[in-house]
Amino acid sequence: MLHKGWSGLWVEGNTNFKDSIYKEFNKYLKRNLKTVFCKVNPNNIKTELLNFFQQNEEIDLLSIDIGTHTYHTLESINFINSRVIVTEYNAKYGPSLEWISKYDENSVWDGTDNYGASLKSFEKMLEKKNYKLVACNISGANAFFIRGDLIKDKFEDDFSSEHHFKEGRYWLKTAFEKDYKVKIS
Repeated sequence: MLHKGWSGLWVEGNTNFKDSIYKEFNKYLKRNLKTVFCKVNPNNIKTELLNFFQQNEEIDLLSIDIGTHTYHTLESINFINSRVIVTEYNAKYGPSLEWISKYDENSVWDGTDNYGASLKSFEKMLEKKNYKLVACNISGANAFFIRGDLIKDKFEDDFSSEHHFKEGRYWLKTAFEKDYKVKIS
């Protein structure tokens, strides 16, 4: 959507991705994509983001993928008015179970299933902020929420995690690795 002029915020906790993000999204970074490369958490997110945004500034897309602290950090954001929120959910816990990783400011994702929260937990938390779950990506990693006043008749009426949940299909990401070749004959 950046190519259509949308504005956005990318919060990235892994600074190893910095060079590739700047290379791939360079033309948007100068216009309408703001990035924050730091380990954010519920305690510092407001300070970090207010360097880029004014209180209640509207942006088109807020995307957060920061591992263990994703749920807690997103829950504490109440000063940006985004139209769409994309967040990573933990598909291990299925469509109905409420589960949230225990908050520990010093923790980092260790490659286990102990990260973020279940889709149901994100659904309930973001519903309190007037966001509706409208889709999950095919890999079962990201959930898409739309601000309630923008829903109108553009989406299905069922905004539940039970309806939109996708199993974790993390093996699909290999299709997007740079060494992947497609031959069409």
